[in-house]
Amino acid sequence: MGIPFRVQYWGREYVILPTKYLQDLKGSNKDHLSFFKSIQDVFFLKYWVGDLFQTDRMVHMVKKGLNPHLNEATDLCLGETPDAFHDELGDCEGRRGEAFTSHPALDVCCGIAHRIASKIIVGDELCRDGAFRRASYAYFQGHAMTGYMLLLIPSRHLRRLLAWPLSYLQRRRQHTVLLLVSAYMRRRSEERIGWGDNAGDNRGSSSSSNHGATTTEDICVDWILKIKDDFPKSQNEDLYWQMSHELVHLLGASHTPTGITVTMMLWRVLHEPRYLQPLRDEAEQTVSRFGYTSKMIGHLPLMDNFISEVHRLYPMGCQRTITGKPFQLHDGATLPAGTRIAFPVELMLQDADAFQDAPRFDGYRFQRLAQEGARTDEGVNIWKASHSHSRNLMFGFGSHVCPGRFFAVRLIKIIFAHFLVEYDIESDWPEGGIPPGFQIEGSMIPHGTARISFKKRGLNWSRGKEDAEGAAETVN
Repeated sequence: MGIPFRVQYWGREYVILPTKYLQDLKGSNKDHLSFFKSIQDVFFLKYWVGDLFQTDRMVHMVKKGLNPHLNEATDLCLGETPDAFHDELGDCEGRRGEAFTSHPALDVCCGIAHRIASKIIVGDELCRDGAFRRASYAYFQGHAMTGYMLLLIPSRHLRRLLAWPLSYLQRRRQHTVLLLVSAYMRRRSEERIGWGDNAGDNRGSSSSSNHGATTTEDICVDWILKIKDDFPKSQNEDLYWQMSHELVHLLGASHTPTGITVTMMLWRVLHEPRYLQPLRDEAEQTVSRFGYTSKMIGHLPLMDNFISEVHRLYPMGCQRTITGKPFQLHDGATLPAGTRIAFPVELMLQDADAFQDAPRFDGYRFQRLAQEGARTDEGVNIWKASHSHSRNLMFGFGSHVCPGRFFAVRLIKIIFAHFLVEYDIESDWPEGGIPPGFQIEGSMIPHGTARISFKKRGLNWSRGKEDAEGAAETVN
C-alpha cells in the first residue's frame, strides 16, 4: 500500500492513497477536500438529489442543533423504541405453538432504526405517520436499487444518457416524501411564529415511563427552521422544499448505516455465541441500574468495543474530491483540482502493522487496547466507537469526521441493547455461520433475505433503586 493507484468507483476515477497520506487529510480544509462532492458519486445520487449539498446547513444543524441535545434525543429515541420493535416484530409470541417468529434480519433492523431516527430527524408526527414511513423507506431502498442498476451500464456516456429515464421512479419516490415533509415544516413554521421569540426553546410537556421521558419538541425540525435564513437559498427550489430535502437526507444517513451495523452485530453474536451472554449481562445490569434512560448509554463499554470491532472489519469508504486549487501532500506531491481521492480503509484496518491478528474478529480487542492505557493527551479513550482516529475510520477522519457519529453510536446501542434485554434470538440461516453479504463498490451489505427468529423474553425492566439522575454525563 505504498504507492498510489487508480480505480473506478461508482463510474468515476479515484486515486487510492497509501496510509501515510492519511495525516494530510486530518488538517485539510473541508472545502478544499470536499466530502459532499464525493458523496454525490455514491449510488449516482446526483441524478435525483441535484444540488442538495450546496450549503453547510445540514452539518450546522447536526453540530449546533442535535449534538447539544443528545441526552434529550436519546430519551426520545428510547421512548419510541418499544413501538418501533412492535411494528417490525409484532408480539413475537409465535404461531401454531412455535416459540419463535422468523423475520428477515436486515429489513427488521433497518425498519427499527428508520422509525426511531425519524422521531429525532423529522419529528413525532411524521415518525408515526404510516404513509411517511412507507414512502421514505421505499425511497431509501431506491437509492441502492437505482444506483446498482446504473452501475451495471458499462459506458459512462451511455449511463449519462440513460440516467434520467432510469431514475424517474426514484425521483417520484423522492417527490412523494418531500411533499409530506415540506407540508409539515410549513405548518411547524407557522406554529413557531405563534410562539414568538421563545420558539424552539420551549421543551413542552414531558412524561416519564419505563422507556424514558418523551417531550413534544421536534429537535431537528425546530432547529433547521431557526437557522433557515442563515444560509444561501437555492435558485431552483422553494426554501421549505430545500430544507425538507436536507432533513430527509439526514434521516437516510442516520438510519441505514445503523440498521446495517446492528444486523452485523446480531449475526456475529449468533455465529460466536461466547459474546452473547457477556453483552446481555452488561445490558441487563445497565438497564436494571438506570432504566431505559440516556444515562445507560455511557455504561455499555463492552458493547461500545463490540461496535468498534464490527466497524473495523466492515468499514465504509473514506473519499474526498479536491476543489478550488491543487492539493499538496506532505511529501511535496501535488494533486490537481478535480481529483477524487480515497483510502483503502478495509486493508488499512486489517493490516498486521495496525492490529495484532488483524483478520480475525475479536470482540474484546478494543477493550484491551483501552485498558492498556492507549489514550489521547486529554485523557479521552480514543478506542470508543464514536472517536475518530487512524484506526477507526468508520465516520471519517480529522476535520472531515462525521458530526452525526455520536447520535449514530447511541442509536446502535439503543437498538442492540433492546434486542439483548427483551428478546431471545436464533439463526434461521440453514447453512450456518454468517450469511454471505453483498459487496458493492467496496462496501459490505448484509444478506438481504437471511432470517433471524425472535421471541419475547417476558421480563419487566423498571428503573433500579439507584436514581439515574446520579449517573455521570457522557457523550458517545
